[in-house]
Amino acid sequence: EPGSLIISTVGNYTKIGRNVTIGIAFENRDTTGYSGYITVTGLPFNVLSHRAVFAVALYNMATFSSDAVVGIVTSSGSTIEIMCMRSADSWATVTHNASASSYGWIMGTYIT
Repeated sequence: EPGSLIISTVGNYTKIGRNVTIGIAFENRDTTGYSGYITVTGLPFNVLSHRAVFAVALYNMATFSSDAVVGIVTSSGSTIEIMCMRSADSWATVTHNASASSYGWIMGTYIT
């Protein structure tokens, strides 16, 4: 992979009590040269002691084997792993689709 991270163009959060709502956008990002799994680091707070699931939409950014793509953060973590769900089967990873113009959006709420 290239020596730099792909930086989001928009990232925001709102925290009310223990609830955190996030929105992350990767708009027209160049992913040329990247490969492997897609993860997003830097959540503002760690997830409590259970898994958090986020809505994910990807355009020209990834390759995956189902129509259900989600973001998962394991308990006490702060890194989103982009995964896909397959009916009556195991989770599968989502991998980079190298492109000069990629888009991705992640949105969700979790408990700290």
